[in-house]
Amino acid sequence: MNTDENKKYDVVIILGGGLTDNGSPHPFVEERIRVGSEFLSDTRYFILSSRGTPHKPPPRNNADFPIDESISSAVFLSKLLPDINPETILLDQWSLDTIGNAWFALVSFIEPMQLSNVLVVTSNFHMPRSEAVFRHIFSLSSTTINVHFVSSDDVGIDEEVLTLRQTKEAKSLQNWLNTMKICTTKQKMAHFLFVEHGAYNGRSAVKSIDDNCGRSTTAEDEQLKASLKKSY
Repeated sequence: MNTDENKKYDVVIILGGGLTDNGSPHPFVEERIRVGSEFLSDTRYFILSSRGTPHKPPPRNNADFPIDESISSAVFLSKLLPDINPETILLDQWSLDTIGNAWFALVSFIEPMQLSNVLVVTSNFHMPRSEAVFRHIFSLSSTTINVHFVSSDDVGIDEEVLTLRQTKEAKSLQNWLNTMKICTTKQKMAHFLFVEHGAYNGRSAVKSIDDNCGRSTTAEDEQLKASLKKSY
């Protein structure tokens, strides 16, 4: 019988990817969760990533509260695994992008809970950048973290939108490779995230508070096609 001590992984991190207008995970995100759920007997914990996205406002529930993506993902995971111990589900209710996914997983869960064997699950189109981001940010830790990756199929995403996402991912990956050269310590990474990164810094919030609820927008965001924004 498996115990916590002999699980293959300490934690399986399932990356968020956006919500539909009714607050459910997109089909390709549901596929990430389904693939991650297959490791139930191999892991001590699951981390469900993402509060939301800066690309569009969050959907709201019947009480008019914004729906956190991590909670929606956790609901879907519990439907797939009705017997799962809810105490094994950890919610990242802070991150707004892939860089944040990695940072908050590291500082909020992995380091303080002393988790060292990690599996990251995300879609095929999202994997190259996700792997680059997670490997670098985890390498900044003073503890040794063994990180592995499993891709899920790009289920239920229109071919045109998939091509747009792949193109955007390639550009974002190049931007990240440039950022890596600067963020060589946790201190420098934190400075980049909370002082320079538009999704998290106070400067962007102050500039956009009147028209964007504190979320940042860029020229690139404004140029995204409506169908592409909808896929977040």
